[in-house]
Amino acid sequence: MTIRVHSLSNEFIRVPVRAREAGIVVNPTGNAVALAFKSSGAPIGGDFIAGAWETDATTDPDTYFARIRVGGTGSGATVELADAKYRVFVKITATPEIPVIESDELLEVYS
Repeated sequence: MTIRVHSLSNEFIRVPVRAREAGIVVNPTGNAVALAFKSSGAPIGGDFIAGAWETDATTDPDTYFARIRVGGTGSGATVELADAKYRVFVKITATPEIPVIESDELLEVYS
């Protein structure tokens, strides 16, 4: 699936995060979360930008999303991206583990 964001837009994108420990769903929102957007290659440390958590408590179990505001160049969004398709990565700092998860969805910024 592709998330499409117009280059004039300034909006949150949400990436679902499923965390389990010993087969039980755990709430990851106590951990720092960051996102990276890559049109090619893998992210490196400096590519990650601090994001925030969102919880959908209307589902059972709750659904957790890493989110950040994205828009085109000059949009004023937290992350300004040129028109292109991007792979989306989520990094969760859950000491001692720091998983980096690639989203199943692509992000397309277009004009």
